[in-house]
Amino acid sequence: MKTKFFFLILSFFSSCSDDFEPRSYLARLEVLALKQDGPLLLTEDSDLNITPVVFETEQNSIEDHTWTICPVSKGSRSNYECAIPSCEKKITGDTLTGKINTLLEPACLGILKAKNPKMFSLTILYTVKSKQGEERKSLLELPLSLDGNQTLSLTAPAISEVKINNKTANEKDTIEKLTLKTKIPIIVTVKKGKGLSKENTLEDKDPLVYFYSTVGKFKASTLVPKSGETTVEAEWSLTDYGIKKDKADLYIIVRDETGGQTDWIKKEIPLQQ
Repeated sequence: MKTKFFFLILSFFSSCSDDFEPRSYLARLEVLALKQDGPLLLTEDSDLNITPVVFETEQNSIEDHTWTICPVSKGSRSNYECAIPSCEKKITGDTLTGKINTLLEPACLGILKAKNPKMFSLTILYTVKSKQGEERKSLLELPLSLDGNQTLSLTAPAISEVKINNKTANEKDTIEKLTLKTKIPIIVTVKKGKGLSKENTLEDKDPLVYFYSTVGKFKASTLVPKSGETTVEAEWSLTDYGIKKDKADLYIIVRDETGGQTDWIKKEIPLQQ
């Protein structure tokens, strides 16, 4: 049996010099992921309940934010402009969570129902602005079915176990102090999610795993899928970039291979010199 190896692209997290801040280094406002708490296969009656995974500092906190929803997007080259203007929906809320009860207006529903097939990719674009004027965006795409007979049950990838420095580090586990300027192994085991194939049938989706922290950088790893789950091994170099810190915030973000369904974990880890 031929084994498939998927390479986890974390090379842009690494650097040639300890003085260079890689993209995984958190120092300013960032939107790391969007997570839908509810059905992952949407219908015209579905609600959205999206939680953004946001990193912000006292000096770089969120001033305002906007949710933009569209079932037919022109894609990244057009800044995700909605191809059908009557289908675009913009919401500016008082809270960070995107609780949206009505996805599509009647005029939009009429246009979409006249199309065939009746399966769309709903684009949810989240835009935040900091008090300093910096803007960050994050995108979530979820399948939208206007076929009343569609009953497929999609599931998101789920982090089942995390080990940091060879010790269990799941959500409720306390982490012992780590020493700066050392290299720490991280192992993440992820249960695969179920998503849609090109033929709109259920299939396993191999997860993509990303690491972010307020301290250090991460070395590129190889992602090796197994039956029903995937294990990722990474190396965390605890470099402080000249800013003395007594703790590190570590975010592990998991997405399926389409970039849609998400799981995540955050750990606050004490440090010592």
